[in-house]
This record gives sequence, C-alpha cells and structure tokens, in this order.
Amino acid sequence: MNKIFLIVLLVLNAQVIFGQNMDFTSIDEFFKISCLIKQGKDISEEQWQQFEQSKGYKDFAEQENKFLIQTIKASIQMAFGNNLENEKNRIMNLSQEEISENKALMIEKLVLINYLEINQNYSNLKLFREKYDFDSLHTKAIQRLSSFLKTSIDTAIQFKPIRFVFLSSDGKDAEDALYIDLNLIYNMTEQQRVNFIAHEFFHSYRRYFENHDFNYKNDLNFMLDMIQNEGIADQIDKSKGYDYYFSEVCKDPISEIMIQLYNQAETDLEKIHNVVMSYTVNQISEDEMIDKLLEVYKVGSKNSFSPFFDLKNRRTLYRNFQISVNVGYFSKILHYFFVFCDQPTN
Repeated sequence: MNKIFLIVLLVLNAQVIFGQNMDFTSIDEFFKISCLIKQGKDISEEQWQQFEQSKGYKDFAEQENKFLIQTIKASIQMAFGNNLENEKNRIMNLSQEEISENKALMIEKLVLINYLEINQNYSNLKLFREKYDFDSLHTKAIQRLSSFLKTSIDTAIQFKPIRFVFLSSDGKDAEDALYIDLNLIYNMTEQQRVNFIAHEFFHSYRRYFENHDFNYKNDLNFMLDMIQNEGIADQIDKSKGYDYYFSEVCKDPISEIMIQLYNQAETDLEKIHNVVMSYTVNQISEDEMIDKLLEVYKVGSKNSFSPFFDLKNRRTLYRNFQISVNVGYFSKILHYFFVFCDQPTN
C-alpha cells in the first residue's frame, strides 16, 4: 500500500513540475477565439477578457499603453475573419522603409504576418500543441546548456517556466517567465528548438552567478554586461553563422533588417567606444553619454522591433536592450569589444 501511495505521489509531482515548466493557457485561448472568428461568430467582451487574462497575454493587457494588446486582437480578427480587409491590405503593403523607421508599423506587420501564417498551418499547429513532447524539449535544452557550459547544471537552480504565446517570431526572458512564440518553435527543426530554448535558459541560469550589484550599479556597467550576456548566449544557437541563422530562422521583413544591423555592428561599436571614452575622461556627463548611446541604439526606429517589449523610459531601455536590438548584433560587438580592449589608448 505504501509503495502504491509513493508511486502516486511521484506521478503527481512529475505532473506539477511539468505544469510549472510549460504554460499553454494563452495558446488554448487563442485557438478558442480564432476558431470562433473563423466560423464567422462574434467574440463577446467576456471571451476577450478571458483571452487577455491568460498568463501569456496578461502582461500585455495590463500595460498602460494598450497599443500591443489592441494590435494583437485586431490582427486576430484580420487574419482569421473576413472583415477589415482594407486595414489588412494597408498593413501588408507597408514598405521596408516605412517599417524600418516606425516601431508601431513594424509591430503591426510582424504580428499580422505571424497570424496569417498561423492560419495557413492552423490544423497542424493545433496538432503540434497537442502531440509534441514539450517535456522532452525542456530536458534536451537543459542538456544542451550543460554541454555548452561543459559542466553539469546545478539541480538546486530552478529555471523559469515557459509561457507559450502567439505573437511574433521571437521570445522574451522576463522576470517571471520565458515568453516564446509557439509558431516560431513549430517552424524550427528539432535542433533549432533545443538551441533556442537553451539560449534563453542561459540568461536565467547566468543570473545566479553574475555580480549583480556591479552589473546594476550604473547604466554603463549594465550595457557592457548585456553585450557579454547576449554575445555568449548566441554561441549556443548561432554557431553556423548569423547570415545562416537570420535567413533560416527569421522571416522577412525582419531577416533583412537583422542582417543589416549585424553587418554594421563594427561601426556602431566604434561609436559606442568613442562615447564611453569621452565619458571616462569627463568630456561629457553621464546623461549626455546615455543620450549619445541612444542615438546608436535608435530606440523607436529600426533597432527596436520586437513586440515583446514595451520601452517606457531610459532605464527600461537598458533593461530590455539585449533583445530590443537584434541578437546577432551582440556577438560581433563582443568580438570587436575585446579587440578594442587590447588596443592602446591615448
């Protein structure tokens, strides 16, 4: 009897751990809403509210600026319904130049493109959500991280849960969880999935070993730490090169912009280096340094494209810098940064 009771406890515990690892409530609510719209039915306020309160979308719904959650809801209606054809055509016809210079237009197009693709693969995505072994993916990603770090993973450290959403082909390492687009995972090969999750796990695992007080002491420390953080993580999932990654994993219109940003990393690093050096010799104040660095980052323009982020102020910019600019940018910056460190300064 005791053995049976122990087995039951082990099974229940495994279910709890799995439930903590992966959350699909937003995916399930998305399918409920989109299915009704595909059938030509109206969505009630209560149904939309339930959608907004799912774990993956709740943070977006509670933001003071409602642009993102409104974009999500409007895009669902455009992608899965027969109304709003003029608005859908307007967004899809936005040029590369227009979206490169306007973050809001960029987000509108990215989200709509993703939802139109989801509609094309609707049945397969539902089957993927039901049948794919996400528990195995979680285990493989931790093993991949261990292999990359060339050491065993400390079992006392708990990884953040993954909250799957449908938004754009991207992901976010937030304070409470990892937010990852399920359509992105669906379109990847198995090895790409493992590497992508391992990349995100690296960030959360690294936090247990970083010098937090030093890294958060000021904006300059934080910026350099993020360059290092993202540059190292990129070695997990971009070992075949950035042109390959951006071409295979990313889709237009983002892939072209990301490749462009990566190729200009050397020039941008020179600008960052000059600004930082001016600050270290007291030629400019800290606020002036930040303003000049913002000119390099160009927040709100072509560099800040991810709908997973809502940049509210200068400090928030630094907190989200590592993903609000394209990720490949950082490994090249990291390389050139160490080259600069080896050069004599006048």
